[in-house]
Amino acid sequence: MNLTVYIPRSLQRTLRQRAQAAGLTPARYLQHLLRQDVEAGPQEFSANFAALAGSWEDDRAAADVVRDIEDHRVNSERASLT
Repeated sequence: MNLTVYIPRSLQRTLRQRAQAAGLTPARYLQHLLRQDVEAGPQEFSANFAALAGSWEDDRAAADVVRDIEDHRVNSERASLT
């Protein structure tokens, strides 16, 4: 697949320098960066997911929560969480 991408002048010099430092052409360097990003998958949580942080209201210790989860499992053949 061929793709034409506009690279702003403000980034062209840095792109060339980093590609040269990596021993790659600018095109190969961009392929390398894209491959890394695609293989790594999403790195940021959605705003909705992030909004859940700190929303769990439970005063029990983590060990008690884990024990409660394990005690109420439908499939008892799963390995212990601890």
